Amino acid sequence: MEDEASFNKCSRQGSRRASREKQEGKDTPSSVLGLLIDDASPANSISALDLGRSRRPSSEDSSMCMSGPARPPVRAEPPHVIVLGERLAGKSAIISSLEGFAERQGVQLNAVKGLDTLTNSPHLAQVVPLVVWDAEQPTTLSECVTRHMGELLTLLQERPNSAFSKELHGKLVVMCNKTDAEPCPLPELSALDPKTTFLAGSSLRGTNMDALWRLIKSRTALPPRSDRAHC
Repeated sequence: MEDEASFNKCSRQGSRRASREKQEGKDTPSSVLGLLIDDASPANSISALDLGRSRRPSSEDSSMCMSGPARPPVRAEPPHVIVLGERLAGKSAIISSLEGFAERQGVQLNAVKGLDTLTNSPHLAQVVPLVVWDAEQPTTLSECVTRHMGELLTLLQERPNSAFSKELHGKLVVMCNKTDAEPCPLPELSALDPKTTFLAGSSLRGTNMDALWRLIKSRTALPPRSDRAHC
């Protein structure tokens, strides 16, 4: 009985101390504990375990933070056209023009610029080489075509006189761009192999871009666009 009375006395003293500290605005451990006990009603009670769960990210959240939003798989499509040529000859503008024709006609055109993104592959049997040149270049048209086609064959590890090399040259299209600013000199054209398909035009003005598109389309198989296949 004496122990119980002593315990009750200590409890009352602790309660009065907590009340006094609460009124004085002191955040002592006893006052914080008293506030937690006072607010622990069944309607708004939260356990320490629940509090930890609310602050701990789930495994799904962690995976999303680590990997970011889901991305669609990237498909390595074989190229249909490889655009080669001198710097500032307008290769990117020509690719944009060709892609516009392809989109309007509902076909998929995979055009790559330069040899950096090209690797030897059996799918390259369908590729069409397009060499772009303009009259303001320091090199001649013939030199430009010879050098870029030679680098392409070296990358593909093909001999100049192989059957595949002859097939590539048979599909080759040479484009003299920017003819709205500087016409293609006739001596440059006459220096080319007579069997070479040559076209003069302007990607800026759109001159002969439709003719170039028809040439490309006739020399490679273009599949339907994937975004229209399900329509």
